[in-house]
Amino acid sequence: MKLSLLKSTILCLLAILILAGIKDSISKLYVKFGAAKIELNNANPNNVIRLFFDRYGYLYPNYPIDDKIIQINDSRLEVVFKNNPDLYKDICQSESPDNPLLNSCNNHDTDKDPLQHTLINKAINSINKNAIDRKLIFIIHGFNKHPLLPENASSSYENLILRNEIQKEFPVDSFLFVEIYWDGCSQVNGTQTILESSYNTFKIWDNAQAASNYIGLELRRILYGISANNIYIVTHSLGASVITTALFNVEKFRDSRYMREIIELYDDKNIYSTPTKQFSVGMLAPALPGENTFDDYYKRTPALNDSINNFRFIIGFNSNDEVLRKFINLDRNLGVTSLGCRMDDLQKCENMLNNNGENIITHVNFSQYNSNLIHKNHPFKTYVHHRGKINQFLNSVIR
Repeated sequence: MKLSLLKSTILCLLAILILAGIKDSISKLYVKFGAAKIELNNANPNNVIRLFFDRYGYLYPNYPIDDKIIQINDSRLEVVFKNNPDLYKDICQSESPDNPLLNSCNNHDTDKDPLQHTLINKAINSINKNAIDRKLIFIIHGFNKHPLLPENASSSYENLILRNEIQKEFPVDSFLFVEIYWDGCSQVNGTQTILESSYNTFKIWDNAQAASNYIGLELRRILYGISANNIYIVTHSLGASVITTALFNVEKFRDSRYMREIIELYDDKNIYSTPTKQFSVGMLAPALPGENTFDDYYKRTPALNDSINNFRFIIGFNSNDEVLRKFINLDRNLGVTSLGCRMDDLQKCENMLNNNGENIITHVNFSQYNSNLIHKNHPFKTYVHHRGKINQFLNSVIR
């Protein structure tokens, strides 16, 4: 009774904060990848490809774009191009100078723009070319991340320590890593006062959930074109939402406006056909509802005639993760995050899909360290540095 009252009180307080209209607008919290793309790609290792997506899934071109231009255009490349036609023409000419369709186009819709098609195809070709004789691993970070934060807090640093851990665990294998950087908002762009910071965190989470689905849908186009027979994915936190949308027609928050928009796009088999290769997906601390995600596992584009089990998932589970639990067991409120911290939700998914000897969903328990200390932390690095468990997890994913 007391816990229920506390939850209600917190929800009311959050509602008051929203209605109060705290001055720091959400537009300040979106991530601009103009400078980050240049800086990171200038120091790219030869076994890493980095792809950058805005919050509607539009791929950043190789052409440099000033972050200030991105900022004043709602941090959306579609809007940047619409409001800056000369810049758009320059980018088209740079990306594909011999493509007359691309260079005469004024349509900036994310799902139909020829520039997006060109960038998607270039990404596919680059991955396929560089993945020959290598194991292909995609890495997808969570929400509230920025690649140019101080080293130990940035998504680029987290990706580095995961790459190092994988290479240490599999010293004989050669890998190609594809790092997915996506706009899941970042508090670093906003104000830092306690009240506004708390409100910003709520706004980030809400908007990042929507963005994760748009990015996942555009990532689907890349994954569909990959020629490797076995593809490995490692995600953290809300990165799990990106990959599930990429692999099947998940409808986890069916009543939300943005989810309805995504569901309408799922039917376009000319653009959004689901991948058919074998995928092994490791989800560290997935910030997802479980049953309400995986009950759509067999929903594909085009529709399946048979139950094809070409995707398997290894859950990095932690019943003590304070962020997934929302500190006081609010994991089933305000955007459900129960898959990574509720054993009953995880087991429902395992029971639902693991039939006839199939192990579509399994898990590795990160809830305690070897010394029996409770593992409460959510950051990616605490999972990667969780000795013993991370080795078990990686061997389950990359086998």
